[in-house]
Amino acid sequence: MAFPSSLNAVMFVVEFTAGWLARSSDLVADSMDMLADVLAYSVSLYAVVGRGLAEKEKAALLNGSLQLLLGVSAFLQTK
Repeated sequence: MAFPSSLNAVMFVVEFTAGWLARSSDLVADSMDMLADVLAYSVSLYAVVGRGLAEKEKAALLNGSLQLLLGVSAFLQTK
């Protein structure tokens, strides 16, 4: 699980930097998707390993909130 998350983290940095420099909202939005994957993998892994149902529910709510935040930020970036 750590390898895909690490690969997504590297791709986020590369793609976000390229998008920022090129002023490409498409690249920035796709980099946000990579970031969302990294955060979702991390929170999900935390919740699954030895946690109870309440922690899993909180992790699901956190994952949904992060997705919404990243989606709104990508939308606002397009102006």
